[in-house]
Amino acid sequence: MTGRAFTLLLVTATLLITVHVVSALVITGYVNVLAAPGQDAVPLVIRVVNNGNQALFNVTIKPLFTFPFGPYNYVNGSYKATIPVLPPGSSINITELIDVNPGAVNGIYQLRVNVTYVELSEVILNKSILLIPKNMSSEFNITIPILGYVKFSGGLPVWGSLSNPIEATPGIGILPLVVPILNLGNVVANNASVTLIVNNGLVPIINKTYVGYVPPGTPVYAIFLINVTSNAPIGVVNGRVVIHYFSNATQNITIGIPIVGEPRLTVEGTGWGSPSSPIAVGPGYGVVPLFVTIVNSGTANAVNVNATIILPRGFKALINSVTIGGAPIGVPVYAVFMVNVTDVSPGTYYANLTLTYNNGLTAIVKVPLVVSGEPRLVVEGTVWGSQSSPVTVGPGYGVVPLTFIVVNSGTSPAFNVKANVSLPNGLIPLTRNVTIGNVPVGVPIYVTFMVNVTNVGAGTYYANLTLTYSGGSLTVRGIPVVISGVPNVVVVSYYTNPPNLFPGYPQSLLTVYIGNSGTAVARDVKVRLIGDNYVTVVNPSNGVVDIGNLPVGEPVPVNFVISTVNNLYTTVHANLTLIVNGIGFNKTYIIPLVIKPKANLVVVNVTSNLSVGDSNVPIYITIANEGNVTANNIEVILNGQGVIEPHVSSSNPLSALTAGTLFIGDLKPGEEKKIIFMVDAQNGINPGDYRVTLTLLWNQTGSLIPMVQNDAFTIHVNPSLSQQFVSLLIPNKPSSILFYIVLILVIILIALLARSRASLR
Repeated sequence: MTGRAFTLLLVTATLLITVHVVSALVITGYVNVLAAPGQDAVPLVIRVVNNGNQALFNVTIKPLFTFPFGPYNYVNGSYKATIPVLPPGSSINITELIDVNPGAVNGIYQLRVNVTYVELSEVILNKSILLIPKNMSSEFNITIPILGYVKFSGGLPVWGSLSNPIEATPGIGILPLVVPILNLGNVVANNASVTLIVNNGLVPIINKTYVGYVPPGTPVYAIFLINVTSNAPIGVVNGRVVIHYFSNATQNITIGIPIVGEPRLTVEGTGWGSPSSPIAVGPGYGVVPLFVTIVNSGTANAVNVNATIILPRGFKALINSVTIGGAPIGVPVYAVFMVNVTDVSPGTYYANLTLTYNNGLTAIVKVPLVVSGEPRLVVEGTVWGSQSSPVTVGPGYGVVPLTFIVVNSGTSPAFNVKANVSLPNGLIPLTRNVTIGNVPVGVPIYVTFMVNVTNVGAGTYYANLTLTYSGGSLTVRGIPVVISGVPNVVVVSYYTNPPNLFPGYPQSLLTVYIGNSGTAVARDVKVRLIGDNYVTVVNPSNGVVDIGNLPVGEPVPVNFVISTVNNLYTTVHANLTLIVNGIGFNKTYIIPLVIKPKANLVVVNVTSNLSVGDSNVPIYITIANEGNVTANNIEVILNGQGVIEPHVSSSNPLSALTAGTLFIGDLKPGEEKKIIFMVDAQNGINPGDYRVTLTLLWNQTGSLIPMVQNDAFTIHVNPSLSQQFVSLLIPNKPSSILFYIVLILVIILIALLARSRASLR
């Protein structure tokens, strides 16, 4: 049996013919995002390609995870992918989500992928084709770059909020703390939460917050609630910020938390009434507000400020305790108490004021209470203008402020003070009455009237000022008012830019310095410049510049834009008229200017033999300098006008850039130069005379800009040969008639010859 079975098997085997099946499975992959250590759910695209000639079945792709890669936490717990059928020549993309270990560093890594599939082999048995499945398995490496990174940094923490920051001081209590979190990396950190660890007098109330996404370069803000106790030191307290992100990545950063110095409340004064409208209080005044001015001279803002006052005998507090709130550094705040002032004697009394602030700080100070006597108003003098900006006033000055200096030298403020002024002839007040208000003791008050100073003589005049106030009035007589002098407006200097003027300058700057050498301010000063036959004022168009007031000893520049006429070939002396006027004066000055001559380049001779349609024909032009100065670096430009154009060689088109331009050097006065232009005459034009323009540019000694001159001349264009022949065909002149006579005679002669030959035959 064994031998027969072996023989049968051998025979059967010889009947099996296996057909080779070509299969080529290719696995590639890539990560289409910038991956960073610790990042989770990174999409890995695996491309499966069947390069064979038969379909593959049950293609299963399974990543073989090694450091630094791991499987993402899928809902179904599987990270395999199966393709039921992969036809030949086809491909499919599979996306797997993978995690990157936080311990990875930037670099290039390999991920092995195992692929199993079923391949059908064709077998021929007894001339029949059988498909036999064959399990296959392969492994492939996919290159994955880890080039992204997250690097956290902490910004400057802010107490309170970004829009309303608060200075934290020891013992201030519970405050919000805003910590900016910066991502200095190149990958967005997601699922981020921030924990703040502090001590050293800072007690966290809420020390953990979820911020979500932290994009690169854009700060996000983590907000905590911290109790700043009285044990917190002044300065910078270090805190540790722990940031958890992705699934299990963590970074620690250190931040400096500012704790500023302590506030210090002091009393700068007291008063009756209100800070904006203080009043004087005498014996038996009754109920009146008492305000205490409190200033924080410390190094931090004060909060939760309360004030309590204990008054001496004769004063009864209707309200003795008030809440002030906050006291910023250097900003006055006020505690206001209602006090009944009984029939006490005039003098200064003292009350005890207790200030509590910042949840435990206390200050106890003595504050003065002043019961006043009588006001006494005196006038200490006058000044034109204002005390801070006095002016000197002369005859005819016009309207100007006159300020009286009023001082209360009594022992009580004056209330509801009003003033009325009386001035001598020539000084006309536009307003006679002024309301001053309250005048405190010892503080100068400036009372101003608008006065029209007419053309009075210089000297000292005397005014009277009547002052009325609550409970009294007085008139102060013989107050000196000084009219000191007159203005004297003069031309200090002038210059032009450019320094040398030449004919045809369209815009030159003339700067004139106007000064006041008098003894009073010149008011409402206007300057007008008038040109002459050679110079025109361009700007301002009316030639007038309004200076306004001109103080003594302070020259001011006045600018005019002027132009000079063209075609001046000898030196010309222009005289401009400058009129300066103001209140009380009118002066005229002459501004002499020298206009230097320019060269006069003219075309004195032109010869040519140019016919219609000619090309590259010379024109000879003679240019002479008929002026009195040398023209340097002369450039001559032939302006083509369509009929006659500079010749441009067809073999060198770039010569069109320079064909109509010649540089002929210098021309001294009386000197001539002959130049040659090669030109073309347009075809089809009528013969005759045509105007051509030469543009001449040159430099001249002393001139900052080139001189320009256009010279026009006439060129005769002869008819072409074809035009001459056509003209003979038209019997409109003797030559045409003669041509026709000769033509007829020739025809007759030919006819006779032909006839004689015929008769001979």
